[in-house]
Amino acid sequence: MEKMKNSKTFDLIKMFKKLRRKFLWKLIYNKVYCENDWFLFQILNYGYANANSSDGIGPGHNNKYPAHDKYGYQLYSKVLSYESFQRGMEVLEVGCGTGYGLAEQASANPEVGFKGLDFSRNSIKRAESKFANTKNLKFIEGDSSNLPFDSESFDLLFNIESSHCYTDLGKFFSEVQRVLKPGGTFLIADFRMPVNYDKLITTIQKHLLLDEEIDITENVIKSLQKISPLRKKIFDEYFKKRPVKKIIAGNLVEHFTGMEGSITFNRFKSGYWKYFICVLKKPNH
Repeated sequence: MEKMKNSKTFDLIKMFKKLRRKFLWKLIYNKVYCENDWFLFQILNYGYANANSSDGIGPGHNNKYPAHDKYGYQLYSKVLSYESFQRGMEVLEVGCGTGYGLAEQASANPEVGFKGLDFSRNSIKRAESKFANTKNLKFIEGDSSNLPFDSESFDLLFNIESSHCYTDLGKFFSEVQRVLKPGGTFLIADFRMPVNYDKLITTIQKHLLLDEEIDITENVIKSLQKISPLRKKIFDEYFKKRPVKKIIAGNLVEHFTGMEGSITFNRFKSGYWKYFICVLKKPNH
């Protein structure tokens, strides 16, 4: 009887931690994306720096985007380079944020249908407002563990720097398998401790076939080194007029955005975290 009580107590604690984690992530993303227009980043991932150029900027990214967003767009380009778009394809991004990265792909591929899903209502509202005229693009508020789409709806699903927030990865990968068409592709880019990465791969392979693994940790470190001064300038300007918020959230913001010298940056630098891209397939049969 005592063992059963302990088990129930453990389950309740585990459930509470999951709910708290989900609430905190939603709160952070709502505030970061929707404080005010000038404060927003178009892309809030850690970015990808090209190893073959001194500034880390690859072809096509030099003058097209704000300086602090170039590396974030490059991460999108890198992830999606493992799949080619074809006429009539249906594509879903889970964890689309305010939609800038997805909107760029939709504009460049007008004969492909794109959908973006995010659990932040404010992010989805901003995306819908900003990209209302992009006809082949639609945004939906929703949960990664219960995708609001019919089975076998998408040829390609991708997820960039979002899965580490999820409270039920097994359910997410099961949903990915369900909504992908037979032969469809799932691209995921994120970071984990090496031991947890191995567990993640084991979980994914219960649902999909692993086609390729790419370690881009060094490219992400270089990206963070390049964008840290730019992000710091933006945050310094923001907090200058909001000293109380700086006391409350200054360190959290540095950690969250991975600025050089932060806990996040040092974890990548020390090898505590690795940043990866995985290419997965749903079997045809």
